[in-house]
Amino acid sequence: MKIFNYLILSLFFLFNQVQSQIIEIGNCYRIDGYQIQNKWNVNDYVNSNTLYYKFLKEPVRKKSSSNSYWVTQNIEAFIWEDDEIKKYQESGYNQFKKWEKHVLSINLNNGIITELKVQTDESINYNRENITILKKLKKRFPNKWTYGDYGDQQNLNYYKNRILEKTDIDKHQIETYVDGLIIARNLEDLQYSNGRAIKINLNTMKYAWGFFDTIVNSEDDYFCNKNYKNINIKKDTTKQKSNSGLKELLKKIY
Repeated sequence: MKIFNYLILSLFFLFNQVQSQIIEIGNCYRIDGYQIQNKWNVNDYVNSNTLYYKFLKEPVRKKSSSNSYWVTQNIEAFIWEDDEIKKYQESGYNQFKKWEKHVLSINLNNGIITELKVQTDESINYNRENITILKKLKKRFPNKWTYGDYGDQQNLNYYKNRILEKTDIDKHQIETYVDGLIIARNLEDLQYSNGRAIKINLNTMKYAWGFFDTIVNSEDDYFCNKNYKNINIKKDTTKQKSNSGLKELLKKIY
């Protein structure tokens, strides 16, 4: 019986090492309650992933609660209705696709969720144009240039960071899984009891960001395509050490 149990455990472990299942859901987009349908669809995906903007001929100053800054453009997002889209196009607004890829990869073998977001070249060019305009304003009106929160320098730094980070990868460690609901902690915040977290509902193909203590009740505000990818990866174990440590441990137990 001990030999039989040893063989079963060995085969189980070997199977899990040779084959790993990864579920990928993708073409994710943010929702705001005004989208056309309450499920993933191509029309809402395209509209949510499109940004409309028009640079001002003459930038103006605007005050916030604690600072002031240059306003260089009018910008609109989450435009869902065809007649509203037409209105902005006729008003001279430009448009571009924000994300080339937005994918969540759930590795059931190591319990890691990886989120991938890749900006489009159009988005990078848009950010570069903002940088050029703000630099000219800084040089032209140095006495009006502001620093600190919600100031001009913070805005300029934001656009600079955007062109440096075309590809953004975020990783989370699965904490809980029940009935298709996954809650995972951001790997960079594991030392915090209430760090950043992500919640994925595989039943509805929705997910949300938030903090760990409140993520369960957070509203799911992203849709993803359930027909993305379901991958079984067979690993090449010929060059591995055949898990000799575990085998020795099993021999001692049995």
